[in-house]
Amino acid sequence: MQLLIVNYHYFGEENQYPGGIYPISPERFKNQLAEIGRHFDFISQNDLIAALDGQRILPEQSCLITFDDGLKSQFTLALPILKEKKIPAVFFIGSLPLKENKVLNVHKIHYLLSVLTAEQLLKKVAAAYQNLLHKELPFEQIDFNNVKLENRYDQPLTSRLKFLLNKHLPNTEAEQVVDLIFQEQVKDEAEFCRQHYLNQTEVMAIADTPLMAIGLHSHRHPHLLSAAASLIARDFFENHRFLTEELNLKNIRAVSYPFGQISPEQLKEKILPWANGLGLKFGLTMGRQINQNLKEPFYLSRFDTNDLPQGKKPVISFDNL
Repeated sequence: MQLLIVNYHYFGEENQYPGGIYPISPERFKNQLAEIGRHFDFISQNDLIAALDGQRILPEQSCLITFDDGLKSQFTLALPILKEKKIPAVFFIGSLPLKENKVLNVHKIHYLLSVLTAEQLLKKVAAAYQNLLHKELPFEQIDFNNVKLENRYDQPLTSRLKFLLNKHLPNTEAEQVVDLIFQEQVKDEAEFCRQHYLNQTEVMAIADTPLMAIGLHSHRHPHLLSAAASLIARDFFENHRFLTEELNLKNIRAVSYPFGQISPEQLKEKILPWANGLGLKFGLTMGRQINQNLKEPFYLSRFDTNDLPQGKKPVISFDNL
């Protein structure tokens, strides 16, 4: 068995941003789906759960399509293509923008890097950090030679800046600093949310669409490697509560981990103690591997769209499978 899981974020014109945001065009999406379809059978969330429960056997080469973050362009540009081609997918939703009309910190960083250079943003971050917290930004103290930077699509300084803001600084410090700079660039955060995120009606419409499913992607998008287990549990409980109680969604069975990173040890400590209690059946990382079995359902690996044939920086070829 080979299970390929592919993940998507932004959709749109590919050259509309100088950096920070990297959309895939609808045309590239169509071409990639066609290429995947020549080698794999597309499956739904229900198909995967049935296989996990021992009720069916997946095709020898299967593919599950997923989307993270609940972005508006996924609904306007990607969903019509999926419906036309009758391809199943799972949309993993962060609930803070839906509940409070607030932009997730990770997307504030993406946006700031699309309107400022990394050098400009670093200067603003250092100044804001000093003004808000009355201490020097610990950027130069990070030994980047011993740090694993995951953003292979970014320039080196951009990757280091993302590491600082997403992983190194405490969540509260990073959010204060980024929010101050974001407010300089965006005067109406609620309107920004309406333009860039799915609204409640759209999330429910996806859930009601045949072959589509909704999953958990956290409330505030914490980094699981550094956040405390208690914070992560509270965050996902709120994510689940909002989707199931306020939107009345019934089939929440999967979780996509923010930033796609978690170690096996942290999975046992921070996810498994509550996952089964919420009725979840599987969880997804960004391990960039094809899954050869289903023995660890909460540690299934995905590829980014750009990693695959018809992507911008392929790392595998389907011809070698």
